[in-house]
Amino acid sequence: MATPLTEAATFDAQVIVPEDGLDDESAASLVPAFQSLADRTLYLKTTYEAEVGRHRVYAASGTSGTVTIPYYAEHVYASGFGNPVSVGCVWQVATPPDGSADRRWVMKLVNFAGTAITVKDAGGSTLSTITQASATVRAITIAYNGSGWEVIDRAWYP
Repeated sequence: MATPLTEAATFDAQVIVPEDGLDDESAASLVPAFQSLADRTLYLKTTYEAEVGRHRVYAASGTSGTVTIPYYAEHVYASGFGNPVSVGCVWQVATPPDGSADRRWVMKLVNFAGTAITVKDAGGSTLSTITQASATVRAITIAYNGSGWEVIDRAWYP
């Protein structure tokens, strides 16, 4: 009779299989090995799905109001690279899936425009304001800490 397995997202240190002639050679003796492989598969699938969305550049369109930024974008820029942003523009960053590990989701947000952009989390709390200074470009890097976004770096580029 088939035995259903319930996977857990764990990476077992070692997968042990029965040794021919020494261990009980029944189907039940293979369950621990299959369980370890199933757990590893779910663990790696979760890790892969978190990483597959990375390295994406998102050009935020919209000149005013609120622009929703997907959590899977790694670099976010104001579209147009000229002065596409009007006063009062807000970038609101979406929340990663539940269970996201600390610092798995990291984004750099860059404002090339001369007008300020307020960066908020999905709940509407302000994380930072990005303003281009004279002859420089302002950027922040944010990371998801498991329960919310936090600013981990601020930078100006000539």
